Amino acid sequence: MNKTTPTFENPFQVLFEKIEALESKIDSLPFSNRTNSEEQTDLLTRKETADLLQINLATLHRWTKKGKLKSYGISNRIYYKRSEILNSIKSINHKK
Repeated sequence: MNKTTPTFENPFQVLFEKIEALESKIDSLPFSNRTNSEEQTDLLTRKETADLLQINLATLHRWTKKGKLKSYGISNRIYYKRSEILNSIKSINHKK
């Protein structure tokens, strides 16, 4: 009678191999090379901001004057931070 002893894999080795497989899958995903901090500091022109919000420039001006959106000026140009625009959208949706 031939008795075979059960073989058990090292659980740490199995876990390590699974983590490596996940890392390789994550590395193969088509992410942009930009970091979160770069995305958070994107400046948008008035036109880009209005297009993002799907509003016209008059509405954008009114929302800025009312304090719904914060604008930033460089020289004689007006910009909006993408992160603040997206946060304002989230906060408006939470009020409902």
